[in-house]
Amino acid sequence: MPVSSHSQFRARIRSKIARGMCVQRPGSHRLMCVLAVATWAFAHAALAQPVLWNTNGHFYEVVPSSAPICWSAARTEANSRGADLATITSAAEQQFIETLLLATDPPSGSVLIGLAETTEGTYAWITGEPLSYTRWYPGEPNNAGGIESLGSLLWTHSVPNNGRSGLWNDVSDCPSDCGGCDYGQGHCFVIEYPCPPMIRANPSATITCPSGTGAFTAIASGVRPFTYQWQIETSPGTWASIGNDPMPLPCGHTTGFGSTTDTLHLGVGGCPGTTPIHLDVRCIVSSPCGSVTTAPATLTVCPVDFDCDGTADFFDYDAFVNCFEGLSCPPGKTADFDSDGTVDFFDYDAFVVAFESGC
Repeated sequence: MPVSSHSQFRARIRSKIARGMCVQRPGSHRLMCVLAVATWAFAHAALAQPVLWNTNGHFYEVVPSSAPICWSAARTEANSRGADLATITSAAEQQFIETLLLATDPPSGSVLIGLAETTEGTYAWITGEPLSYTRWYPGEPNNAGGIESLGSLLWTHSVPNNGRSGLWNDVSDCPSDCGGCDYGQGHCFVIEYPCPPMIRANPSATITCPSGTGAFTAIASGVRPFTYQWQIETSPGTWASIGNDPMPLPCGHTTGFGSTTDTLHLGVGGCPGTTPIHLDVRCIVSSPCGSVTTAPATLTVCPVDFDCDGTADFFDYDAFVNCFEGLSCPPGKTADFDSDGTVDFFDYDAFVVAFESGC
């Protein structure tokens, strides 16, 4: 059964200490306890990082606020971290969250969770999970003042409050709305991180000239820290991790940097020719609770991108003509487009054909 008060919970902890299931470190408030659902190390102060609940593989974090916070603002903050306000779908999950709250010891008031009214008197989890488990305080939800439509846990700092701590209550969105509310507004909220990480933005296709690099970025959210490993498709269905050293390719080798960061700069060196090269890349993003792979994106090495601005257009045509006529060439460029060691009309013809074919 869920813990209904601090005194009951502390009695359980004392029992576990007596049975050798909890150990208190000398000169510290930290306890290491073996519980039925997981093993946790807690500090009396705010938790330093999200905590894993092994039952569902999700991470949870209690986020305190120095002032009362709107439910909508709490959800926005949770979403910005790649998470959402926590949902409670079982007595075991309720107990786990109460344990986190006891460790964090937030101020008295409402602890905001991911519960919201869909129609008058009907509540649902914001994630769409069924509301199969509830733990309302007697008489709640009561829509006090006609403005309460969101969910919270009642919580009392340090001392029990008639057994209310941990029970559910309905609240209004913002503290300024709360003239008719029957309990204090939220000073903290609980967020729940899914695992593995979520990809918020996949890398996009990019074009570069033969001497340049294209940039690819993967944006993820979830439990940090993240690690990144970019890969390149070396043959259909075969992916190889990109390292710091040049990687041999069917034509030439990779150039660039950032293969283990969120942004990869990739190019192809040592591959003469007048036709475009197309290479697919992807990124594996990992966190303490799993890995996820982005959708692939294509790097196009485009020889007719003569001015190396990432596009193939008439500015490239003009730049090549100026170079061919001996007026000026972009840095590192010559008009020997077919790479045969001489500049002649074969180069001009080759460029025109490649330009008209596009990238």
